[in-house]
Amino acid sequence: MYIATSNDPSSGSENYAEYCENEYWAGEVWEDETVVTTEIVEDMIAKGAKKFALHGFPIGLATQMDLRILTAKSVIESHASEGVEIVAEGLDYDKAGAAKNIVDQHPEVEAIFSSVETLSTVYQPLNDAGLADRVLLNCFDPAEGGLEAFEDGSLNYIITGACADSMIAFILLYNAMTGNKMIQDDGSAASINMKYLVATTAEEYQTILDHCSNANPPYSYEELSAYIGSDADFNALKAFAEKFSLEDIRDRQGK
Repeated sequence: MYIATSNDPSSGSENYAEYCENEYWAGEVWEDETVVTTEIVEDMIAKGAKKFALHGFPIGLATQMDLRILTAKSVIESHASEGVEIVAEGLDYDKAGAAKNIVDQHPEVEAIFSSVETLSTVYQPLNDAGLADRVLLNCFDPAEGGLEAFEDGSLNYIITGACADSMIAFILLYNAMTGNKMIQDDGSAASINMKYLVATTAEEYQTILDHCSNANPPYSYEELSAYIGSDADFNALKAFAEKFSLEDIRDRQGK
């Protein structure tokens, strides 16, 4: 059975050197958690936030979420000389309860960085406490309600776009299954690093909803078909996929 992965970097696994050489390994498509987390936390600090809370699942549950929290900690600590600090850590399987504890016990908090979806967990406690308009908040992959949260000022960053790398990973898988396995120039397994989409306004998030969601896929069959078959070039697929951004969506779909 051929396998391709998306979203979480398989190459970070301690056993990757062994299984990536298996003939049935079709490759990986992933996002760099350190890049998007650094971008968001640095922007929170640039906007004046000094007192941070961290929110999400406990460390050790998933590499992807661990990287988000550990990177956020590192960025915050690098600004310690400027008075930037972590005043609370709500890392718990009960994400809603952890969020309420942060808000109840630390009304001085100015930014909450979360490794998970926050509309169903952090959003309501902030609003109930009357803090939503002054506490910076991010959200990974909201199910619904993101647009409204942007519009009422309760949300400042939405990070999403994993549906795009799943489509690219399927191209790797399909080519491998049809005898056209893609590999890198040096013979190593296919690996493509795509970007998350980061929306900071309701307009940007509307673009994502319109052109990068399960209901509205970011790529058409016609676009992807160019990378299927014996003549398909891995480097061309990699370059196409790694252009993924809001600007790329607008350019390709006329928005």
